[in-house]
Amino acid sequence: MKLAQEYGKLYLAEDPFTETAPTVPSKPNKNDYSLGEDDPAYIEAYNTYMAGSKAKAEYDCRKNMHTAACNIKGVQKAEGAASEFAGLADFMNAAVAAVQAFDQDSSQLAPAKAVRSTFGKMNVYLQTVILNNTTIKVYCEPKEYSTYWSTSQKSTKDVYNQCVDIGEYDKLSAFVAVIKKIEEPYNNEDIQKAKEAYENVPSGLQSFVSAEIQAKYEAILACILVLNTKGQTGFRLSAFLYREEDFIKQK
Repeated sequence: MKLAQEYGKLYLAEDPFTETAPTVPSKPNKNDYSLGEDDPAYIEAYNTYMAGSKAKAEYDCRKNMHTAACNIKGVQKAEGAASEFAGLADFMNAAVAAVQAFDQDSSQLAPAKAVRSTFGKMNVYLQTVILNNTTIKVYCEPKEYSTYWSTSQKSTKDVYNQCVDIGEYDKLSAFVAVIKKIEEPYNNEDIQKAKEAYENVPSGLQSFVSAEIQAKYEAILACILVLNTKGQTGFRLSAFLYREEDFIKQK
């Protein structure tokens, strides 16, 4: 893959990214405002900062995607000199396109499933190259954190794994259906069903759970703390099959 990387660098040198990076304002300090976080001026300054941080992340993604396109062209060029890599560039492009299609429309599952099928038909050598080489980045997306925006660059392995998760989107749909069907008051069986359904959702799709469904799911699991047996003087916590820590959401 070193040859592909060198070709990629040559393509990037021939076609450099020329867009100018946006300026990101400094992050405001709440202690500099009389009302702290509630100060209208602070809120406005913070929103401006976050918008600038997002714009910079989106710029970085465009720059990284330009480099990624050169990287893939480098792989395609290397295929001519190393026949064992034949089909790798097409696979990279297909995997990236599948992730982008799903991001735009979550009903677009076929491209990701096709990528998974293609991978299964590849020879072991090429599969190993895809799963072991994380140096060449082929995709980038902006990522929001609590106080700033950044980027997440992905290798072919990362994008392929996303395709695998997308191909199992029905498990996310099944989880949503289970949560919608459960009604208050929640019981032990409801908690078990909700937990099992969530555990079936691929980790790469858990971020697609809506805030409403996530809140209801957490409310159902919270019943581990309040499920009780009525006594003469009120209520007491009952013994239960699961430990409380089993229900703490993994962040």
